[in-house]
Amino acid sequence: GSLYSQFVPKAVRTDNTVMQGLATLVEPHGWLHFNDTTNLDPDSYFNNYATAMGLGENDEMVKTDEWEDEGQTHFRFRQYHKSIPVKYGDYILHAKNCKVILAHGKLVENLDIVLPATLSEATALQNAMDTIGAAKYAWEDPDWEYQAQEDMEDPNATWYPKGELEIYGEPDVDMTAYNFNLAYRFEIRAIDPFETRIVYV
Repeated sequence: GSLYSQFVPKAVRTDNTVMQGLATLVEPHGWLHFNDTTNLDPDSYFNNYATAMGLGENDEMVKTDEWEDEGQTHFRFRQYHKSIPVKYGDYILHAKNCKVILAHGKLVENLDIVLPATLSEATALQNAMDTIGAAKYAWEDPDWEYQAQEDMEDPNATWYPKGELEIYGEPDVDMTAYNFNLAYRFEIRAIDPFETRIVYV
């Protein structure tokens, strides 16, 4: 096998007749250009062309941001698989007169994550703390906990980390299912030594 990556996203593959037919230009690094006469609606784009974009039946693209500049509207979408966010699974659609004229981003194809998670959140947190190896954490200090409750105006506020499930892969890997796994994401504040880290377990 070659040392070089052979992965080509489905959206830009030359044998993808749907996208090749819709787009006026398909750039190999992942940019899809359209005429506004193609009448692609940004809100229904991923529903209408899910398969052609490389999405599976358990994938969904959720709009997370929308902004305007220089006569264009831009929409950011995040990939979810079985209702869990996919790290780096982001796509941006650029629209003019409410029609998509440019699409680019990354999706993880052929995901089939098994739920529920085999690792408990408590065990994952312990693993994360072992990774950091701090002598003391913010939630172990009453003054820090009190300050959090004051700042948030919430008597239940705490620095105790809440694990959030995410489908995680290392940065700059091929966006293939092989490289992505179910993980807990923790934001952990240590106070001895002082540091805040995001840890995936």
